[in-house]
Amino acid sequence: MMSYLSSCLNAKMVVVNLIKEIGKISRLEISGLTGIKASSLTGLVAELLNEGIVRECAKNEIPKPEKISKGRRPTLLQINPQIGTIIGVHIDHTSVRSANMDFQGNIKNYIKKEFSLPLSQSEIIAKSLESTKEIMCADSKSQNNQITGIGVGVVGVVSSQEGKVFSFPKVEKWQEVSLKEIFTSELHLPVIVEKATDAAALGEKWLGAIQNINNALYVHLGEGISLGIIIDGKLYRGISGNAGELGHITVVENGPMCYCGNYGCLERLASAEAILSNVLDGLQNGVRPNILDKADGKLENVNMDVVIQALEEEDRFVYNIMQNACKHIGLAVANAVNIFNPEIIIIGGGIIEKSNTCMSFIRDIIKTKTLLSSQKNLKIVGSCLDKKAPLIGAGSLVVDFTLNRLTER
Repeated sequence: MMSYLSSCLNAKMVVVNLIKEIGKISRLEISGLTGIKASSLTGLVAELLNEGIVRECAKNEIPKPEKISKGRRPTLLQINPQIGTIIGVHIDHTSVRSANMDFQGNIKNYIKKEFSLPLSQSEIIAKSLESTKEIMCADSKSQNNQITGIGVGVVGVVSSQEGKVFSFPKVEKWQEVSLKEIFTSELHLPVIVEKATDAAALGEKWLGAIQNINNALYVHLGEGISLGIIIDGKLYRGISGNAGELGHITVVENGPMCYCGNYGCLERLASAEAILSNVLDGLQNGVRPNILDKADGKLENVNMDVVIQALEEEDRFVYNIMQNACKHIGLAVANAVNIFNPEIIIIGGGIIEKSNTCMSFIRDIIKTKTLLSSQKNLKIVGSCLDKKAPLIGAGSLVVDFTLNRLTER
């Protein structure tokens, strides 16, 4: 656990950030982790309770201890879920997902709006705004519906510091745009923009598999491949915000050209799009596996859902393609493990959510290609939050922003 007191001079902010990270914690534990004396902490907590920033858990909300001990169980503190409402949005090239949540991440309403490319840049932004406005109105009758901010996780090349999106997958004429400025101007609320995979890592850190873990990797496998990196409990973005572009490491020298301009990128060989392309190429070249039976004998009906179904039923043609793709992914992730030495790897995205076989392929490669010392305590798991991870993580950024603002008063 990091030294909270040394990371921030505002003791009230230190306490609030710790409560948010741990979830439920006693005053004694706060004192032990921060070094704040009990006498000083009593006053700080009293202020936070009075301001409605934190609350004491009811008895039925306190988890039972593993060991039964004599005496009264300590009262636990948690962030007050009724501070207000936060909006989380996830924009990718197939849909916009949005949700409104309380300050503990409980989703109250969830909307998914699908769309298919080709769409123009302005159409994607317009649909994203439309979905966000709809979710903002979904909880209008609630007593605690004061919206404190909007977090947006978006695919592509993103600057979270500037709130800008420089490129968007499969939209060739995408022009640099300040999504933050557009959303703020239209919605009149604080807006935070984050790269979707980084937002997913933050979602897992807040409510998923990375809770109370300080060093972790979140691997997204879908139409793109990318990495969210948590180091010492914090998201690592890199100097320009481009850390974690796992899909653009070279895995085959002089391999097929990638849209980034490089050759032999992992994403060009092992993404969902690449896998489907390899399957269709084989079918068009006369291979006739069982997969076509699942597509009514028509090539146009073959999609990733059909491919995954064939894989799980051990169609040999598909099995070989997927095994090769997962080998590339496993080697890339193993290299990341040897560099970052994480405690846990979370693998999410459409491919993994639908295929246990893919997870087994990747896990086996990682275990054979990492240092024994690095894999000793390493856990490799699927996402707890699945496709909602990016919007939950985007929402967590709004929680942090709001809590910091409240404690700076």
